[in-house]
Amino acid sequence: MGRPAHAVTLILHSVLSLLMMAGCGSGSASSGRTPSPGEGSAGGYEDTFHPSEFDPPPAVALREKPLPTNDSASTPLLPLPIALEDLVPGFRVQIFSSTDIDEANGIKTTAEERFPGERFYVVYEPPTYKVRAGDFQQRYDADRLAKSLREGGYSDSWIVPDRVQSKPSSGATEPDGAKEPPR
Repeated sequence: MGRPAHAVTLILHSVLSLLMMAGCGSGSASSGRTPSPGEGSAGGYEDTFHPSEFDPPPAVALREKPLPTNDSASTPLLPLPIALEDLVPGFRVQIFSSTDIDEANGIKTTAEERFPGERFYVVYEPPTYKVRAGDFQQRYDADRLAKSLREGGYSDSWIVPDRVQSKPSSGATEPDGAKEPPR
């Protein structure tokens, strides 16, 4: 009784498989004729679509306006982004994390006012914006800043590994003797 039931099941599976494969073919391909424009699932658009018509104009067209210059009459240009070659493994101190960019920028501005000699960054690691301080190649230096930030009101400050500037830009911190002369 086991063998005939197995044979019947095998035959049914074979017949169903053949029917399914026969149903997957298109009617026009099996009839031997090619579809006319307007026939098929794309409504004939495939025959009239030419992707090259939608290419953007050459990049030369983007430079119609002259590039801005940095003369005394105009506003100063923003600094260029840091080149990847200038980044080395190091440490920063994270003081805040949020999914709201406005909140992160507000914390950064407040921190810059409280600690004017330090550099602060907003780092985006999806989906979170993180406010970080410093460019330290040695963890010891980052630890000193973390302690200072904790005492200054950022109790959740902690050290994180990050890519930092190998040579911090001049003007980030003022030397001790660089005070404004008396008037």
